[in-house]
Amino acid sequence: MHEFFHQKVQKFDNLRRVLDPHPVLIHMHMYHNVFQLLVGPLLKPPYTLYEVYLKNNITFINNAISASRLAAINSKDGIL
Repeated sequence: MHEFFHQKVQKFDNLRRVLDPHPVLIHMHMYHNVFQLLVGPLLKPPYTLYEVYLKNNITFINNAISASRLAAINSKDGIL
């Protein structure tokens, strides 16, 4: 897995050099457990994003949120 990741990073670095002056949006597909490894530490002190989101009145969506709760949030905001 490490070698595979290293190859992906190298390809991205080559692309970054070509597009360096231009802003780039990167969309990555990764397994859920890899996402948890990357984001999980941000959910624990001292980097608790939940407190920052709560303080700024931003809805924090995590694994525990249900589809019905998300629908309620969207309908309240007029998204549905």
